[in-house]
Amino acid sequence: MLISKMESKECKWCGETKSIVEFYSTKKFSKTKGEYIYYNPECKKCRIEASTKWRKDPKNRESFLQSQIKRNRHPDHLIERENAYKRRKEEGYFKNYYNENKDMFKKYSMMHRNHDITKEEWEDCKKYFDYSCAYCGIAEDDAVDKYGQKLHKEHVDHDGANDVSNCIPACKSCNSRKWIHKIDDWYNFDNEIYSYYRHFKIIKWLDYDYKIS
Repeated sequence: MLISKMESKECKWCGETKSIVEFYSTKKFSKTKGEYIYYNPECKKCRIEASTKWRKDPKNRESFLQSQIKRNRHPDHLIERENAYKRRKEEGYFKNYYNENKDMFKKYSMMHRNHDITKEEWEDCKKYFDYSCAYCGIAEDDAVDKYGQKLHKEHVDHDGANDVSNCIPACKSCNSRKWIHKIDDWYNFDNEIYSYYRHFKIIKWLDYDYKIS
């Protein structure tokens, strides 16, 4: 098992020195070094912000779609991601994360905000997503049976607007798991509920369609 000797690293984009876990990494091999871990020069936060900005640029829309379709054509890649998630779950990663950050979870529950949207806007929003969770696709009736609650008004950007431009329907499970994470950091191929088509529909709603619903 490879272990990096680095504990911190300076991000070449924002200039901040951060913990090494704040950088994406890849296993590599060279004749001189042998097998080692390569860390990206930019931190995860900078990479996510840059990727989000690029994706939201209308001129990059087609390229984004094609890249996602191409990735979905490789089942081995998806299986590997799904197995990685299952291993983390079995190893107790998510439970440990909660136990180590109880104060943060408590703070979030106290600062949770409600959307300021009309009943008609909420109905249009749910209708757009076929009265289902925008993340996992569970129907509202099934969500009530499974979780005892209807679909929630989910803030996609936790610190964003309280109106319909930042609102999608989410079941109790997805709403809790998404928490304050950025959508591109949480809803991706590492997540076992991920669907490219649902992801694209969320983006389309937030970028354009909420205006014409």
